[in-house]
Amino acid sequence: MLSRLQPPSTQAVLEPFIFSETRWLGGDHDGYPLVSFENYLKVRQYRSQQSTTSGGRNVQLDAARFQALLTFGLLEAILEEKIPEAELVYVQDECERQLDPTALPPRVLRSRNIPSHLSRWRRRIQGLGAGDEARHMAKRMQTTLRKAHGLLMLETLHPRYSLFQAAGLDERDIAQILLQIGSLAEALVSSSYVFATNIPRQGFSWTFLQARMNVVHKDMLSRGWCPFTVPMLSDTLTELGYVSVTEPVIRESSAGHGNCSEKGCVINTLDYNTYEPQHAEQNCNCQILHAKRSADYLSEGKVPVIQCQASSPIRINLGDASGMPYVAISHVWADGLGSTAEKGLPSCQVKRLSILVESLMPGGAFWIDSLCVPENRDVRKEAIRLMALTYRNAAIVLVIDSGIRSVSISAPRETKLLRVVSSGWMQRLWTLQEAVLAKKLVFEFRDGLVSLEDLVPIGEELFSGVTSYLASEIYRLKKHRETQLTLSDVARGLCWRTSSKPGDETLAISGLLNVDALELANLPATERMARFLHRVYHLPAGIIFLSGPKLTQEGFTWAPRSFMRAKESSIPFAAYDGVCTPSGLVAQYLTLNFQRATIDRQSVWAVHDVSQQRIYKITDIWLDDEAKEMGYPSTYECDHVLLPKSIAPSDTSHCVAVLELDSDDQTRVTCRFQKRLIIQSISHIEFGKETIPICLDATLTHLSMKVT
Repeated sequence: MLSRLQPPSTQAVLEPFIFSETRWLGGDHDGYPLVSFENYLKVRQYRSQQSTTSGGRNVQLDAARFQALLTFGLLEAILEEKIPEAELVYVQDECERQLDPTALPPRVLRSRNIPSHLSRWRRRIQGLGAGDEARHMAKRMQTTLRKAHGLLMLETLHPRYSLFQAAGLDERDIAQILLQIGSLAEALVSSSYVFATNIPRQGFSWTFLQARMNVVHKDMLSRGWCPFTVPMLSDTLTELGYVSVTEPVIRESSAGHGNCSEKGCVINTLDYNTYEPQHAEQNCNCQILHAKRSADYLSEGKVPVIQCQASSPIRINLGDASGMPYVAISHVWADGLGSTAEKGLPSCQVKRLSILVESLMPGGAFWIDSLCVPENRDVRKEAIRLMALTYRNAAIVLVIDSGIRSVSISAPRETKLLRVVSSGWMQRLWTLQEAVLAKKLVFEFRDGLVSLEDLVPIGEELFSGVTSYLASEIYRLKKHRETQLTLSDVARGLCWRTSSKPGDETLAISGLLNVDALELANLPATERMARFLHRVYHLPAGIIFLSGPKLTQEGFTWAPRSFMRAKESSIPFAAYDGVCTPSGLVAQYLTLNFQRATIDRQSVWAVHDVSQQRIYKITDIWLDDEAKEMGYPSTYECDHVLLPKSIAPSDTSHCVAVLELDSDDQTRVTCRFQKRLIIQSISHIEFGKETIPICLDATLTHLSMKVT
């Protein structure tokens, strides 16, 4: 039946990518014994002292030794085996000798031999099982990673201590070296997951290195990458490193990403007043095929599907989806396939779709919104009500996207994954539901079709950093089909998506959380989010701490206007301990209580917890125009600060200022959401050094609250 689906064996097999070619500063590595991470530089100290300049320390040598420590030293300490320089250091093919015959050829680091070392290390770990030897090895690894993590934080976040900066390296070289080291660290952490689950391990995040990646981002933008897509593909250093040396795919019908921003990709945003469906080939003038009778099926509560007759010219018939298997087409309108049942599609496009469907399901029908959803408002609402059912009942959901179609099925897995993850399809609102509800999801590539299951890595490939990182977004689509979705899942799926019709957001996700889409469609767009959250009912109490603009409806001023907020919409996977009522969110909160105070355009103020003698510095970064954009006041009253968790000394978190309201409810405190703020626990000494105009005495307690 799935005759055009390509087996995994057809794809190219290459060494897993860890980092791209990186300048090697010439650190002294070979000729020394295998030692621990902390002793790596100590055994090389004598030669370093002999190489210092007459003016003191040789900063170039210090930088070279630092790179060697965090490359060879890190690898050897964790793998506990010697790795010769020749394994990683190469003479660059095109060297500067062409310009200066006396110049030494530049040397570079390459990661091509690292995967085989990591594979042997994983086999050793698996052979140890869960015994004491494995525990000791894991502990040594944790100690090494913790020390490397600390050194990198000092190098990255405190420029005055930067050895690379002191050595006079330019920003591009510094960024690439840190990208190389961070990607190597991520690969080591990823491989360590083969330790037995009962062996304790500390997680390490290396994303702080992103602070030095601006030059990498700028290079990507100059080569045509979208400013909205770049941060989406920067979750890990390995992912960023791979994407930074890969060319973007830009839709031929667009003018590029020059007008895009970090808030959205405008080439995927349409003007529906001027939009026209495109022909499959340029200069084609074939007839337009309509499916006006789709409205008749929808009026009877049926899902219409298309069957094509192999005639010339091609003709279409409509049928009831309940009586036949069908393929549902998932696409983005910006690729030219958008329309309505009344306006129709060019017959060349219908023929192309028919051929694709026939190759997947001989004799099968297909559904596509462009022919099966009418423009008529009332009938369109019925189609929206049936949308989740339409994709849930389809035998196959076929994804058609020009970016994905630019790649051959024989390309490496990570290339195919990158084109899917960075595609317009992956960034559009409605396609989340279409993908999650699919029984079987299939992608059209340049020369064949590949199922989602064949895109996701298995076995040893799971430890191939860039492949597994890119696949994680795709894997979530597969995982969600097998488990009950939560609001956190949906918010995570929406965070990098956008829509030309923002008011459709709740309509597009209602089917994922068993909310009636028709009820929402009958409401004004501005009222849908509040009703949606009320119908979901059980919410994480932490939803009030999300950033971004809030609703203005009474009882819902704590609620986000949208979950399509890039990384800003991440809801912790915590207990769903809040209840959404028409008059507010009811939940337990850790709160600092104090006498009512007026905060008048204060960017910094403080709260003194008299019970524990702790001081909390509160920072407001949303004032004036930024406050208006978020819907926040610049001047407000408050008497509670709600915390998402207990704040440890020196820790920073988000918090929410609220104002207690008069209420007949004796079981809980009713309060109005005022503003999202940033809170930090500081010492009394730090407080004394700062000029903070307001400091309020407070007590810390847990309270049952209704936030309106």
